Amino acid sequence: IAISLVMFVIIQLPPGDYLTTLVAAMASQGEDVDPAALAALKERYGLGQPVYVQYWKWISGIVLRGDFGRSFAWNMPVSDLIWERLALTVVLSLFTLLFVWLVSFPVGVFSAVKQYSPGDYIATFFG
Repeated sequence: IAISLVMFVIIQLPPGDYLTTLVAAMASQGEDVDPAALAALKERYGLGQPVYVQYWKWISGIVLRGDFGRSFAWNMPVSDLIWERLALTVVLSLFTLLFVWLVSFPVGVFSAVKQYSPGDYIATFFG
């Protein structure tokens, strides 16, 4: 819970919220934003509520229902985004683990057999 609190606070630190940033981006491109639509979006996403209420709704949604909320940038559930990218992340992690084992095991054996030799120091420095 401490990590989630720290992450939530970091996300809340910049001034404004996502909708403020979106409105600024739209205004820089010359687009107008309907104040009623902006108010409806703030209400929909709960951005008008105090920060502690936003955090409580967010963390209770994750813990009780597995609901990570909705991505503003992708306009889809965050859990769908996580599942979409999870397979590639696992494959990348497994290949990384295999590579580390393939490098570290021979270096460890060499260092154990040739202890305190110049080759040992070179192998442990680079390996």
